[in-house]
Amino acid sequence: EKALEKDENHRQANNRLMDILQQEYNRTEKREAYEKAVEYANKQIEIIDDDFYRIERLLLFVDGYELDKAEEDARAAIEVNPENLYAHNGLGLCYMKRGKYSEAITHFLKAIDLTDKEDPETTAPFTNCARCYEALKEYDTAIDIMKKCTEIFNENLNLKYTIARIYTK
Repeated sequence: EKALEKDENHRQANNRLMDILQQEYNRTEKREAYEKAVEYANKQIEIIDDDFYRIERLLLFVDGYELDKAEEDARAAIEVNPENLYAHNGLGLCYMKRGKYSEAITHFLKAIDLTDKEDPETTAPFTNCARCYEALKEYDTAIDIMKKCTEIFNENLNLKYTIARIYTK
């Protein structure tokens, strides 16, 4: 807040305050924390309208169940950078939260395809995709997705747990 007092357009201050308030909202479900986080996220987009900050805000909107706004940010981020796996993952989250699993899978698979090319450090598209296949009761496919994830990122306890949970179904 002091950084913003000195420079209301400070690049990281709005984004960091959004993060802090988003975490508070997720912990407490206090709507005022969410609304204040949205204010900071909106200000950050005014300062720098790029795909990174769009994705940050879309994840906030997903947490707040403002899925139309989240989808708008995902599509804007994809327009700026069609190869942005986080934007495709975010769009998949919007569909998943609406219970439109087949549409969500399409976007998660696109993010997974981009993961193979860029090899970033996120398993989220894989686990999200597997959750959609689980919801559709396509357990074998969900397990295949998670096995592909372990091939890329190596096995870890969380990935093993996810696969084991699917096997129990």
